[in-house]
Amino acid sequence: MDEAVARVALSYEACQLAETAGAAVPAAVEELAAARAVLQATDRYVDAVVAFARSRGESWQQIAAALGRSEESIRCVVQPADDWWRTHLLQDPDEAAVDLDDWVGRHLDCDPGPAPVSGVLGRQATV
Repeated sequence: MDEAVARVALSYEACQLAETAGAAVPAAVEELAAARAVLQATDRYVDAVVAFARSRGESWQQIAAALGRSEESIRCVVQPADDWWRTHLLQDPDEAAVDLDDWVGRHLDCDPGPAPVSGVLGRQATV
């Protein structure tokens, strides 16, 4: 996975984490299920951070040190099963990034600009 696509995948997992955590506020009807969903979303976000760091050429040792975990635990990261969004991302990263631009625009109080996520793809393509 190239760096730009890994960055878009990271953005997606951050969105999913925010949505999952937001669903637990105010206190969810089933607090334990809500907590489990947040933990799972957090794990997927960390997996995406690791994939992004690896796409930039960071070593397993650097990643483990940054996360305060053992190198073995980082290498054993289980990639999440493919789902419709990951398929969409790999088939059309530009469109997936534009979808995330829309999400950012709906969830921020300030103006993030016209391409907060998809702009990364354009910058990566010119480097």
